[in-house]
Amino acid sequence: MIQIISYILVEIYFHLVLLIYVMKTLIVHYSHTGNNALLARKLSDLIDNSKVLEVNTTGKRKEFSIFLDLLFNRNPAVNYEPIDWSAYEMVIICAPVWNYKVAHPMRSFLRKERSGIPEYVFLSICSGREEQQQKLEKQLKDVLGKDPLFVHQLLLSSFMENKSMQTLDHPELTEERIENHKDLLESVVHRLKREGPV
Repeated sequence: MIQIISYILVEIYFHLVLLIYVMKTLIVHYSHTGNNALLARKLSDLIDNSKVLEVNTTGKRKEFSIFLDLLFNRNPAVNYEPIDWSAYEMVIICAPVWNYKVAHPMRSFLRKERSGIPEYVFLSICSGREEQQQKLEKQLKDVLGKDPLFVHQLLLSSFMENKSMQTLDHPELTEERIENHKDLLESVVHRLKREGPV
């Protein structure tokens, strides 16, 4: 009897340790220009007990490849490290938005990992076109079978210091520009703490 009680107590202790120390936030990113990769790394700096996972395509995506993805609704092959979903209670998905759609390589990842993904949010550094928010929310629900906690678009123009930089088709952010607008990321983290288990 004492052995059984001891075993149960050890099991309870193990699960408590798992909840307190092991449960993490996984920040998954795919990035074509590097902007959303930078976003993922900076978010990880602000969120305790988080891990960053990069999703890559088998080859470098070019503008024509992206055009074909959009035209034929393709799901390109992707590579990433194996994931133990039991270690995570929240997933932050960072990816570009192409013509109102979650970038196709990230969508490939979401389709493959659909059954394991717990609560999630979607973040993107993008142009933030009209009605894009609602379309992204619907797409994510269609792919994953459940609503995101929220979708948050960080507008590229918010990180640009002058108007000439805002006219670039694909402006690339730098560490300095992110640091100069760190309050934008901090506001996202505050929202995560209010609405999720971060």
